[in-house]
Amino acid sequence: MSLNKIKIVHVQVTPIFAGAVKFSYDILSNLDKDKYELYVIYSANEPISQVLRQEFISKFEDQGIKAIGSKYLRRSIGFHDIAVFFELYHIINNIKPKIINSISSKPWVLCSILSLLIPKTRFIHTIQGLSWHLGDSFIKRKIYHAVEWLSSLANDKVVFVNRLYMQYYKYFKNKSIYIPNCLEFKNQGLRTEKGNVSEVKLLFIGRIDPQKDILTLLKAFNLVIKKSLPFKLYLDIVGDDTIGGGLELIKAQDFIKENPALEKLIKFHGWHSDVTPFLEKADIFISTSVYEGFGIVFLEAGNYYLPVISTDVDGIPEVVAHNLGGFLAPKHDYRQIANYIEILSSDKNLRLKMGNDHGQYVRKHFSKDLIVTQYDNLYTSLS
Repeated sequence: MSLNKIKIVHVQVTPIFAGAVKFSYDILSNLDKDKYELYVIYSANEPISQVLRQEFISKFEDQGIKAIGSKYLRRSIGFHDIAVFFELYHIINNIKPKIINSISSKPWVLCSILSLLIPKTRFIHTIQGLSWHLGDSFIKRKIYHAVEWLSSLANDKVVFVNRLYMQYYKYFKNKSIYIPNCLEFKNQGLRTEKGNVSEVKLLFIGRIDPQKDILTLLKAFNLVIKKSLPFKLYLDIVGDDTIGGGLELIKAQDFIKENPALEKLIKFHGWHSDVTPFLEKADIFISTSVYEGFGIVFLEAGNYYLPVISTDVDGIPEVVAHNLGGFLAPKHDYRQIANYIEILSSDKNLRLKMGNDHGQYVRKHFSKDLIVTQYDNLYTSLS
């Protein structure tokens, strides 16, 4: 490795190839390897399967990105974070990177403290999501916001994936920069209607946890199928509670048992790193998140020219244009979501138009080449 290369370290937590991890992969794997020496630090101790962990490591290292596992780094907050701090200091001191880019809130706080001890390294944080949300208690919101606000003081730059979050850090305008997430889009023509119009397939992709609020989705779907529709409506759910206790999945399964008509229309497929087969067969993409910083999955839907039905929370309206690429409803509003499901399911021409409009919109604003260039310029400016 050349001593003249710029060393960049991304700090993640959960080594599952989704969401913020895909962001790191898309950026790092497309940077010039002759210019940069690249690393990603991850938790070697999160309770996930060895298969998922190895997939994470292989994907990064196949692109020449060194993956370094932390024995103590975890999502949860506790006394182990003291050990994490010293471990990260040791790892970073050995690498001696020019730039550290933290991705989630835990690394953000830890790296901000480390910046006081490693003055020659430049620190960036990319805010993929906030650690506090409007549904949280007032005290929790204020404490978590204060911690993140103080962390910003130690950063050279704070990158926002949506413009909405910038309002909470308006005192850091000189440090703030907007760079959304990206995707390498397929080079294909606009979507044409599939031959079989006697059935319509809805697709949900994501973790089954409180953030995704899958119970609202099931309630909306249940309302629609009770109507006399001239077609069959199906719902494919791709995802699992890979890092939690499975309570949301149990709630979902209990709801389906209470409404047995759903059993033949809804299928849980579990976790899949490659969701291409599901996107290719879907007619409508649907999400019911109660908060979402960006949602790379909406880019994946646009990659296959799928119209979107989602909630209008956080950064989603910046990725999905309401009444253009789909419909947005208030969070928890299963009746409005059901109304949008019925509208799109019943009108194949509208599905086709909105899907194509969404695909063109995300290609224009969130292409890989556009966003990687912005990160390349950012890293170069701090080197």
